[in-house]
Amino acid sequence: MTHFGTRPSIASAVRRAAIALERICTPVGWGYNREAIPDADSTGWAVRFLCAAGVRPGDQATSCVAEFLDSAGRAHTFRGADQGTWSDAHADVTAIVGLALLACGADGGLIQRTRSAVVNAQRADGLWTSFWWATDAYAALWSVQFLDRTGGLNPNVRNRLTQCFSAASPQGTGLENALWLSLAIESRNVDLRLTEALVACLIEAYLPDGWPGSALLLDPPRFSGDAVSPAGPHSDVRGLISTAMACWALARWAAQ
Repeated sequence: MTHFGTRPSIASAVRRAAIALERICTPVGWGYNREAIPDADSTGWAVRFLCAAGVRPGDQATSCVAEFLDSAGRAHTFRGADQGTWSDAHADVTAIVGLALLACGADGGLIQRTRSAVVNAQRADGLWTSFWWATDAYAALWSVQFLDRTGGLNPNVRNRLTQCFSAASPQGTGLENALWLSLAIESRNVDLRLTEALVACLIEAYLPDGWPGSALLLDPPRFSGDAVSPAGPHSDVRGLISTAMACWALARWAAQ
């Protein structure tokens, strides 16, 4: 939403959202909803939004985000080990925390430590592993964005990314197509045939009230023996995430 904030109606909505978000902040960050305990991903996204909306979260917000990092610069979704695998370090969360720290002007040493963790988390096939999402394009997009804004992509990172684009193709959901399109733009590794196909798929999937929801948000098992919960209505039932990502991706593509 903040990407289109120069439009008066959207700017007003952004201001209202920022006020509401500030009001539900706890002393240790934000949770997925009002009842959930604070987590790194929700806190990172909240801080990024407030900074983009022109609201300076303050030193407390920086401290809240940094508390989710371990000594190697990796972000754990939850503090402590009581949440099982949900308390592990996750590449998709580390990148978001890094971008939040960058947005609120965190210490350079902390940024570089997080950058090293993001570089080390890249797989041989060029992608990063998403824990909370059914597509690795999610973790890859934010990892590439963070690296690009903190010194750029080194040759090894870029070479691995080239491999993943050679195997990419339009997917079955608007959200995944939007993530791949944004990743191609962010990495400056744009294959015209791929991007044109992704844009065509996004435009074709558009409905009068936006893009349909994409059931990609996962509920992974926390402990040994837990059943794997499939993506469900919580994933994006109103299509808000899919529509926001599709608009952002298409706007950036059109601006190239």
